Amino acid sequence: MVTTAEFALYSDASFAGGPVGDSGPYRFISTLPAPFRPRMRAGVVLRVDDHVPRRTPKMDATDAEGWLALRPDDEIAVLGSLALGVRLRSGGAVRVFEDDSDLRGRPVEYDHEPCPFRLPEPPEVLPGLAGRVVPFEGVAEWMGRFRDLAPGHALALMRAARHYRDALWWAEEDPEIAWLWLVSALETVAVEEQAITDPVETLGLWNEKVRKALVAAGDEDLLCVVAKAAGPLVRSTARYRSLIERYFPAPPSRRPETDRVLWERENLIAAATQVYGYRSKKLHVGLPFPSPMCAAPFTFTGQTPPERPPGLASAAGSSTWSAADLPMHLHTYAHITREVLMNWWRAHATSTTRAADTKSNGQSSLE
Repeated sequence: MVTTAEFALYSDASFAGGPVGDSGPYRFISTLPAPFRPRMRAGVVLRVDDHVPRRTPKMDATDAEGWLALRPDDEIAVLGSLALGVRLRSGGAVRVFEDDSDLRGRPVEYDHEPCPFRLPEPPEVLPGLAGRVVPFEGVAEWMGRFRDLAPGHALALMRAARHYRDALWWAEEDPEIAWLWLVSALETVAVEEQAITDPVETLGLWNEKVRKALVAAGDEDLLCVVAKAAGPLVRSTARYRSLIERYFPAPPSRRPETDRVLWERENLIAAATQVYGYRSKKLHVGLPFPSPMCAAPFTFTGQTPPERPPGLASAAGSSTWSAADLPMHLHTYAHITREVLMNWWRAHATSTTRAADTKSNGQSSLE
C-alpha cells in the first residue's frame, strides 16, 4: 500500500520555478516566496509517496549502523541543502492522503513544527545565504545520483550532508559549532574513502617537512619506523588532506579583489589543514577558534565579501593572531566543504553507475 504525505521544508532562500519533475517517490514544489522579502518560511513542499512497508525491528541485539537521527522527510531536506547550497530543514507533515481515492488530502498539524531559527541580521557570518534565489531544476538530478551510490557511500554522504546542513543553520548563532560541523562533514567522507594506506605517504601528507628531513638524513629504515609509529596519530589528518586533494574544490564564481585565499592546490590544502588543527585544539584542549575566523566578514555595500580576515594581524581581548594564522573566513570554508562533497558525490555516483553498466554487459568492473 502506498501512502502519500506533504512536508513543509523551511528555508530563508527563494526557490525559482514551479513544481520539479518527479525524482522517484519524491516531488519538490516551490511555494514561490517573494524574493524581495527574505524571511524564514516554508519555501518548498515535499510530496512523498511512501512505498516502504512498516517493519517491526528485531530487539534481540543492538543494530544502529544505519542510524541517522533524521526522519525520512528531513533526510531529503539534508540532501537538498547540500545540492542547492542553502539552509533547508523539514518542519514535518502538513497534509496526508489517506488512499488513492483521496485526491485532495487532509491538512494536519500534529506532526508540524515551525522552524526554530530566526532570519539572520546583517552583518552575516555566511553573507548572501539569506534571501538567495535558487534555481530548482538540479534537485531531481542530484536525487537520482544519490540512488546511484553504493549503500556505504550513500550513508556516509547523508551523514556528511547533515553536518553541512546543520553548519549553515548554526553559523549565525554559534560560528564555532559551524566550524566543527563543516570539518566533520569532510572527515565523514574521508573515513569512507580510506584512500591512504602507505605509512610514508601518510606521514608526508601530515607534515611534508618531517618526511623530507627523514629522507635527507638518508636512513630509509628510520623513515619507515617513524612513519609506522606515527601512523595512528597522523592518519586522520592525512585522510582529510587526501580527500581535499582528490576532490579539489573550484574557487567561488565571484571573488573579492583583495583578501583572497590562495587557491593553488598546495596553498589551499595547507590552509584547510590549519582549520583542521584548530578543530582538534577546540575538541581536545578546549582552545576556541580564533575570534576573527568566527566574525562576519567586513564588506562594503555591493562588494564581494573577503575570503579571509584582512590586515597583518587581528586582536580580540588580550589575544592576537597574525595573518598567517587566520587562513580563511567561515563562508570560504563552507564553500570548500560543499565543493568537495559535491565532487565526491558526483564521482562515486558516476563510478557506481559505470561499474553496474559494465557488469550488466558481462565484463569485469575492474577492466
